[in-house]
Amino acid sequence: MRPPMSKTSWIPEPPRTEAEVVEAVTENARAVRLQAVLVVAAALLYVLFTSPYDLDDSFTLYGRDNDVTGLFERIDHEYVDDAERLRAHPIIWIVGASIVKQAFDEEVLNQALANADSPWRVRKHGFARGAPLLAAGMVDQLPIKPGDLVVGAAWFSNFRGDWLRDNDSAEALIPFLLSCSEILALQDILPQERLELCMSHPQTFFLIRDEWNRGMRRRWNEVALGYDPPEVQQVPALNRGTHPKRFTREGGFRGGGPQVEEPLVFTEDQVNVIGLRRMRERALAAGAAFAVLELPVHSACEAERMIPEAVAQWAAWSGPPGIPFTPVPGTWPDELFFDYQHFNRAGRDVFLQWLLPTLVQDQLPAETPPGWTGPALPRPAGL
Repeated sequence: MRPPMSKTSWIPEPPRTEAEVVEAVTENARAVRLQAVLVVAAALLYVLFTSPYDLDDSFTLYGRDNDVTGLFERIDHEYVDDAERLRAHPIIWIVGASIVKQAFDEEVLNQALANADSPWRVRKHGFARGAPLLAAGMVDQLPIKPGDLVVGAAWFSNFRGDWLRDNDSAEALIPFLLSCSEILALQDILPQERLELCMSHPQTFFLIRDEWNRGMRRRWNEVALGYDPPEVQQVPALNRGTHPKRFTREGGFRGGGPQVEEPLVFTEDQVNVIGLRRMRERALAAGAAFAVLELPVHSACEAERMIPEAVAQWAAWSGPPGIPFTPVPGTWPDELFFDYQHFNRAGRDVFLQWLLPTLVQDQLPAETPPGWTGPALPRPAGL
């Protein structure tokens, strides 16, 4: 309801003198100029504060605790600045999770390939939670050339129905490795979460900013306090998991790791099946061959962390239709692992004993694109 009109509201404002009009116009011009100065100053301050956020800034390097930004730095320097040496041989790009990262020593494998006169050299890109959905985004960043071979990696835990909802690194890595359209297409998280993740772009800014701030804080603590106090870990918004990480690299076998309490999901809308398909499409589009390694599951994991139905499903599955899926053979006892997922030193040696002759003798089944110019590779069954 409108307020009652006052008795004097109808009285018109007395006309302004010419001097008053000039003064009002002058004040408005000053206000506009001041506002423009403030906007320009804010923009300059923003540029000033964000200019140090770079992959190889000293503070960023000192505060680095993320595998992905480290891999991006490697791409920028080793793969771009030293492209001539990189292109001396066709490359096998092995991309996957931390299991891949710790499965073998890249320098040892490349030296063994050179000693065996193999045309191949290997580049390993493994990062925490680098399942196929996120690994496909890493494939986009690699300087893949015709004649290369892209090898993805899959593990039984990637095909849990709740993989994305229970992934404690998804919130940080999804906007870093997926486009907005790919994020919006995810059906495993709520629409408002998808929108929030899309707003985390530009892709590289936030992770690098956090690492730069962390590095600056560590340097300041060392100068002012003489030590760096431990950080309080924040729980990611998408982390709905309940199982703790209890393993240590220094010790022997440890508990923890993913637990499968329901059947695995191999349908086409499962996020990591989607990731495998994206990896294949991007590799073949670049003129590279494509293969997938099925990483082994050892006996204790099957007995203690998987329901029998999931064990049977994983043993019988041969990968999505049209995807060259190769299981790593052999018996993998507890003595080869330091937790339910990662190899220890003995496990790395056993894995290398299988991987080296497989690559030297070109025995890894892979799908090749039309006009393939690389070394001869066996064609997978059914393709």
